[in-house]
Amino acid sequence: MKEFFMELAKYMGSVKDNLMALGTGFAVGAIFALLKLEVPAPTVLPGIMGILGIFLGYIVVKALFHA
Repeated sequence: MKEFFMELAKYMGSVKDNLMALGTGFAVGAIFALLKLEVPAPTVLPGIMGILGIFLGYIVVKALFHA
């Protein structure tokens, strides 16, 4: 389990980087809404959870088999 968290920490980035990414994503989403365009991302929670699952699966397998 320790390997998982060590591997996950490598991909977390700094708080500043995460806040900048969140702000940029918010701004892009707002622009898409103002232009009445479809957002180029999953629009429902299961789609977002699927993306998170892909990311976590990658981290787990890398921590377990490539350590």
